[in-house]
Amino acid sequence: MDVKRAIQVLEAGGFEVKDHGDGRYSVTWPRPPDGGARRQGLYGIESLCALAEGASGKEKEGPASVTRVSGNGAATNGNGSSSSGAETRVQYQPYRELAEQLVQRFPDELKAVPPLNTIAFVRDGSATPKSKGRPVRARVRKIPGAFHVLTDPVEFVIEVFKENLGDNWTQEQMVVEMYRALRHFSLKETKDGDERLAIEEMDVREWGEVAATLGVHWDQPMRSVPDILNPRFKWKAAPKQGVLPLDKVTVDASQSAPVDSSTGETTIN
Repeated sequence: MDVKRAIQVLEAGGFEVKDHGDGRYSVTWPRPPDGGARRQGLYGIESLCALAEGASGKEKEGPASVTRVSGNGAATNGNGSSSSGAETRVQYQPYRELAEQLVQRFPDELKAVPPLNTIAFVRDGSATPKSKGRPVRARVRKIPGAFHVLTDPVEFVIEVFKENLGDNWTQEQMVVEMYRALRHFSLKETKDGDERLAIEEMDVREWGEVAATLGVHWDQPMRSVPDILNPRFKWKAAPKQGVLPLDKVTVDASQSAPVDSSTGETTIN
């Protein structure tokens, strides 16, 4: 889809698009049904086309929103490099909004999550990585300290691999997947009695409360799972020992050393 067609699709869908003449476009979203405030965003050429594809119904998960735009108008991902090609890695606003809801909904379970403006939420539209023979649906990474001058304030990346989610995942399953990613952040006590932020790597397939409440096959296509954002939803207590031991390897998030010695990343299957 070219820029001209993208603008036509967006305007037909009730969006307002302003061309700044330098490869950047201001977009105002249609007013939501509840009469709330209209969303606005600044887009490069590629991210504008991605937004138009979402608005036309081609993107099942919703329209993408790239939060950073380089000087030439190209969309940039979490590490500051420009995205290119039909399938791109973009910062995806719906994932950030989902994380905001989850942190508010589960303040105890997700109390270790750092400020969300320090996390880049990235959607990869084409890669299909695997770990131990299983598709990797998401990765949690810390950006090496040497690059913080380029990515400030972003220090972490949560990357979701769209192709590995498949075409038959429900929105409720996607909410659980984002919860699982955020659970990798934890607070560990140091010898001095202070707390440090750490990223935890699972040695098993599932977090205890997820397995106890939803079962180990909650991620099967079109599986019926509850809406964990529902105020009435409650996690069942994770078994202290038993079916799913929760052995983990912990790495200090203040260091730039890799979490997983084989991949350099925390993978979520």
